[in-house]
Amino acid sequence: MPLTLKKLYHITFEGDKWHVPENMVVEKLGKEWLLMVPSNYALCKLVQGGKFDYTKKFSLKNINMFDDLVSQRNAKSSLTTSDDLFGGDGKPQPKRKRPVFEDQELTLDLPAGGGTITCLNASKITDALAVEMDEANLHNLFACLHGSDTSSNEARSYQTSGKYKGLAAKRKCKKNDNVDDD
Repeated sequence: MPLTLKKLYHITFEGDKWHVPENMVVEKLGKEWLLMVPSNYALCKLVQGGKFDYTKKFSLKNINMFDDLVSQRNAKSSLTTSDDLFGGDGKPQPKRKRPVFEDQELTLDLPAGGGTITCLNASKITDALAVEMDEANLHNLFACLHGSDTSSNEARSYQTSGKYKGLAAKRKCKKNDNVDDD
């Protein structure tokens, strides 16, 4: 049986303690980085603090400040959105090889004079924000995000197209006919 050593991390912020999962810590460039996965329940609970609402959906993507940091990281990583890729004159673009991204440290400015944080560049727009696991670095980020509302304010909107109009009524009618026969 081989010997395995594991590091365990605990982050304590504003009296709340969080056991960081092993899959959220990445080692690159000789440092350790915390992956800020937006849908992680415990991370959202730590960030939101006492305002955490257990009944609502939680995601760091619902915080404007976090979304701004991801956009800032993507801009510094020279990544474009899909709108920029297809927003041209409609002519097909020749296929290009995807560039190979090397890991680099980036410095992101926190809004409202919150200081700066160090993170890794991204290879895709959808990559999780990788923040350096340094006490001062994480404190700056968590202090800015602390108390922010992580619940979604937007309700999903539905539009009726009329495409299947009457289909549900026909099914309901057939269902009722089958029930009456019994």
